[in-house]
Amino acid sequence: MKETIFSNTTIGDYTVVAKIGEGGMGEVYRASDTKLGRDVAIKVLPAAFSEDIERLARFEQEAQAAGTLNHPNILVIFHIGTHEGAPYIVSELLEGETLRERMAGGALSQRKAIDYALQTARGLAAAHEKGIVHRDIKPDNVFVTNDGRVKILDFGLAKLSGASDAIQSQTEAPTRKVNTDPGTVMGTMGYMSPEQLKGLPADHRSDIFSFGAILYEMLSGKRAFRGDSMAETMSAILREDPPDLSGTNKNISPALERVVHHCLEKNPAERFHSARDLAFAIESLSGTATTSGPTAFDPVARGAHKRTGALIAAAMLALAVIGWLVGYFGRAGSSTTGTSAADITYQPVTFEEGFVFAARFAKDGRTIVYSGDREEQPRDVFVTSVDRPEFRPLGLSGADLLALSPSGDLAILIDSIFPSGNPYIRFGTLARASLMGGSPKPELENVRFADFAPDGTMAVARQYPSRITLEFPTDHVIDETSMITDNGLNSTAGFTMPRVSPDGKHAAAFKLAGQGAWTVKIFSRSGVLVAQSQPVADWWGLAWRSQNEVWFAGTEPGSRQPSVFALDLAGRHRRILRAPTFTLHDVSTQGEILASFDHVMNRLELLMGGNDVPRDLTWREGGELVGVANNHVVLFAQPGDSGGPKGSTYVWRPGESQPVRIGDGIGLLLSADGATALVGSNDSPLQLSIVPTGAGQPRALDLGLVIRVGWAFWLPDGRLLVSLDRPNANPSVELFSPAGGAPIGRLPDGVVLRGGRLLSPDGSRIAAIDPHGQLLICSLATSTCQPVAGSRPGDEVAGWSGDNNSLFVYQRNSVSMQIDQIDARTGRRAPWKTIHPRQSALNGLARAIVTPDGAVAYWYRKARSELYVIRGVQ
Repeated sequence: MKETIFSNTTIGDYTVVAKIGEGGMGEVYRASDTKLGRDVAIKVLPAAFSEDIERLARFEQEAQAAGTLNHPNILVIFHIGTHEGAPYIVSELLEGETLRERMAGGALSQRKAIDYALQTARGLAAAHEKGIVHRDIKPDNVFVTNDGRVKILDFGLAKLSGASDAIQSQTEAPTRKVNTDPGTVMGTMGYMSPEQLKGLPADHRSDIFSFGAILYEMLSGKRAFRGDSMAETMSAILREDPPDLSGTNKNISPALERVVHHCLEKNPAERFHSARDLAFAIESLSGTATTSGPTAFDPVARGAHKRTGALIAAAMLALAVIGWLVGYFGRAGSSTTGTSAADITYQPVTFEEGFVFAARFAKDGRTIVYSGDREEQPRDVFVTSVDRPEFRPLGLSGADLLALSPSGDLAILIDSIFPSGNPYIRFGTLARASLMGGSPKPELENVRFADFAPDGTMAVARQYPSRITLEFPTDHVIDETSMITDNGLNSTAGFTMPRVSPDGKHAAAFKLAGQGAWTVKIFSRSGVLVAQSQPVADWWGLAWRSQNEVWFAGTEPGSRQPSVFALDLAGRHRRILRAPTFTLHDVSTQGEILASFDHVMNRLELLMGGNDVPRDLTWREGGELVGVANNHVVLFAQPGDSGGPKGSTYVWRPGESQPVRIGDGIGLLLSADGATALVGSNDSPLQLSIVPTGAGQPRALDLGLVIRVGWAFWLPDGRLLVSLDRPNANPSVELFSPAGGAPIGRLPDGVVLRGGRLLSPDGSRIAAIDPHGQLLICSLATSTCQPVAGSRPGDEVAGWSGDNNSLFVYQRNSVSMQIDQIDARTGRRAPWKTIHPRQSALNGLARAIVTPDGAVAYWYRKARSELYVIRGVQ
C-alpha cells in the first residue's frame, strides 16, 4: 500500500478528503460517505498487519464487537475492510482533542475530572457488560469532543498491536496526530496494570487499573507511575503506590481519593468489582466538587428517565413548567442542609441482574422484602437481609410489593398492567399475603399504591374512570383529583406512593401540582392538609423518617438528578442528599435509606417475514419507535443522553448496520414510503418540520399554535391528520392541507388517536378511541365513527391488514405481546402472532406497529437496578 493516500481516493463507499493524522498505528483521513452523505474518519492500518492471518482475524473480530457497542461514550465504528492489502476502520468523525492534549496545561479542575471520569467509566461499563475489554486505556485513547462528550477510542486495536502482551503498543484517535517519540512508549506502559506487565491474563479489572491511573493524572497533573527508566516505571506499577493526591492538590475530596486508590490496587480482586460499580461511586461524588460541602453538579445526567407523563409530552412540556417552578422556589423559604459524601456509606443488597419495583425494611431493620424482575425469571417477591447476600422468593409470581406491616403482612399488587409501558406507572388488584407463605387474598380493584397503618388498615391511591383518589383508610376519600388523559393514554396524574406515619395519624403522598410538577402533601386521617412541600419536577420515592418527618426524593427544577428532601409536620422543607438516578423505597427507624439505583433502556426490534428471531435495532441507550414504512424503513426518536439537548431523530434502513440521523427534535410521523418524516422541536411553542429522510432540505409546517402533537398520519393525497393539543382547549384530531395553515376538517370531539399504523392502507379510514376507551373506525370522508365489534377495553391498534379489512390489536399488560386480528366487518377476533422480545427482565412493551405485509416493529423498556442500604444521611 502507498504510504500516503491522496485526496479524492475512493476506499469502498468513502471518498478521502484530507489526511488528518498519523502515527505508529497507521494514517487517519477525513472522508465523505458517498452513500449516506456524511463525514467519517478512516484509519488505514499498516499493511504488515494483514500478513499475520491470525492477528488480522482477531482484529476483525474485536472491531466488529466494538462496532456493536452503540454507547454515547464509545467511538462508533461504521465499517471495517481492506484497501490495497491494508485493513482499515471507518468511524464517526470527532472534533476536539484527546485527554492527553486536554491535560497539557496540568491538572484539571475536580469538577471537570469527575465529569470526564464518569463518562469514561460509563463507556467502559457498556463494553465490559458485552465481554469486551480494551486493554490499552490511556489519555491518548480518551477523546473529549468540543461539546464536552467523552469518547473511548480504539477498542480492538490493543489486541491487534499486542498491547496485552507487550509494552510498545500505541494507538491513536481518528481526529488527531500522535506524538511518536520514545517517551510515548514509556508513557503508554505507565498505564498498564500489574497483571499485564507480568504477562498474566488481563480482564475488565485491568481497564479499571488503567482508568485509575488516568483519573490520578487528571487530578494531580502528574503520572501515577513514572520512573527515569522503563524498568523503574515497571517497578513502580508492580510494587509502589502513587503519592497521595492530597499532597499535590489540597482541594481533592477524600472520598474521590479513595476511589482512585481503590482502582489502583495491585491485586485485581481488591479493585472495583465492575466498571458499573466504579461509575456509581463517581456519580455519588457529583455533589462534592470541593471539600467545603456539596454542590449542584450535574454534568451528564440529562438522560435520566422520567416517571411520569407521555414520552413526547415530557419533552414538550418541560420548558413550560420550569419557569413556574423556578418562580415558586424563588419565593418559597426553605432551609437546605447537606450531608458530606465522605460520611455516607453504600451497602449493596442485590447482586443479580434484574429490576427492583419496590422494597421495604422489616420491623427488625435487617430483613428486606422486595419485588422485581430477574433475568429469565418471572416477577416475584423476595426476602433478603443486610447481613447475608442470599435471597429467597416467596412464590408470589407476577406480584408487585406495595407495603409490609410490622406483623409481617404484605400488601401486593396482582394482575397489574403498565398502561404506557412505563415500569413505574401500573395498577391492578390489591391483595394481602404473608411472609409465612400461603396464597394471597384479593381485597380491592384498580389500586396503584398502598401502605399499611399500624392498626392494619391501609392508605391507597386508587384509579376510577374519571378520577384518582387518596383513601385513608380504604373507601374513605381524603383527597381526589380528576383523571387527566394524554391523547387516550391512561393518566399519570393523581397520587403516587402514599405512606402512613409510624403513629398512624398522617398519610403523605405525591400529588400532581401542575403539568409535570409534583408536591408532597401530608394529610390527617380526617383529610385536613397538614403540610406540603415545594414542587419537584418528578417523583422518586417517599418514606417516613419519624412520626413527624417524611423523606422524599424528587428532581429539582433545571436538573435531571434527584435529591432527597425532608418535610416535617410544620411545613419545614430541606434538602439532605443529592445522588445519582435512584428510587427511595424506605427509611429505617435508624435513618438508613433503602434505595435502588436504576437504569431503564429502551430497546427497538423488527420482526419480518417468517423469521422468528427479531432484528435488534437498539441504538445507543435506546430510542422510541415512531413509525415503519412499507419498505421497512424505521423511524425512531432519541430523547436521551445520546440524542443531545434538542433530541434527535433517526431512520434505520433495511440492510444498513447503523441508523442515519436526519435532524434535531422528536420524530412524530413517517410517510408510508419512508421518504419523509414529521419532526417536532423540543421547544415551546412547538415547531413542526417536514424532513426528508434522504437528500433534501427540511421545511417548516405551520399548524397554528400547538402545544403538543401526539399521533399524525399522511393521507395518500398528501393531507395530514394530526392528534394535537392547543392552548386552553381539549385534545382534538384535525385535518390539514399539505401546506398546513388552518384545519380543513376534524374528527368528532373526544375522539383520540392511540397506537401504531392507525390509517388503513387505502387512506379511507382510521382507527381511533372514544372518550370511554372504545375502539372505533372513523371514515375520513364523512368524519363519522363506528365501534369495532370484537374489541376489548385497553386494545391498541398496531396496524391494518393489506386488504383494508382487518385490524391488528394488542394490549400492554404483559412482557410478551399477543397480537390479535379483528375482522372489521364481522368483529371476529383470532390470535395472530405472539411477540417474544430478545431481552428478558422487561417492564412492558410500549408500542407495536404492523405493516401491511405483516412485518412487526416494537419497542420496550429493559430496566436494571441494584438495591442499596445508604447510611450516614442526616
